[in-house]
Amino acid sequence: MKDRLPRDDVLIGEHYYILASSVAADLPKLVLKHDDAFLVADRRGDFPNVPGEFGFYVGDTRFLSLLELRLHGLRGIALNAGVSDDALEAAIDLTNPDMPLQPHLVLPGRSMRLARRLTIFGPQLYHWLAVESFVQERHDLALTLSFAADFVDVFEVRGHPRPQRGEMLPREGDARVVRLGYRGLDGLRRTSTLVFDPPPDRLDATGADYHLPLGPGDRFELHEP
Repeated sequence: MKDRLPRDDVLIGEHYYILASSVAADLPKLVLKHDDAFLVADRRGDFPNVPGEFGFYVGDTRFLSLLELRLHGLRGIALNAGVSDDALEAAIDLTNPDMPLQPHLVLPGRSMRLARRLTIFGPQLYHWLAVESFVQERHDLALTLSFAADFVDVFEVRGHPRPQRGEMLPREGDARVVRLGYRGLDGLRRTSTLVFDPPPDRLDATGADYHLPLGPGDRFELHEP
């Protein structure tokens, strides 16, 4: 029986959960898994803001439902994406589209390289990003990472809404840490903690912004342990 299961089924303990979505079913996916944690991302390494199974799960709960990277307001173009043999890490190579910077200034496409790594280990998700410039001039760019946590369970994701849900808790954190919390009907508090290194120029409950002054050959790295 198990050999006949679709490839996007995820085994947690002794149970298989079917990852299904009418909206996202045809989108190429990257799937990672370790112990009772699993991740479903698109080929850019994002958890896009669309109905469906995209996100980071621990047990039967989605602890991160949105993760989107934008450079100067635009999503990158995926060049290569792959998953390691042990399904613990995804490697994604992106580049930029033509990018309007000013009314009469456009940064040509393929001028920037964006390399991403997503790694899961137990209940932890590690996100590494490098942005490298191949242009001959210095440009001031904006890097944005949007995120959200809805704390729904896999049955809700599959289209079985619950009559009642718990409450979302106020955001907590500081200049480099944000905590998104939820108290379920069972009284338990669940928290997604995001840590940014280096600290962003702006950080709130919906995203992080970085100001990147990149010259020829300059490189910026972001670690999100």
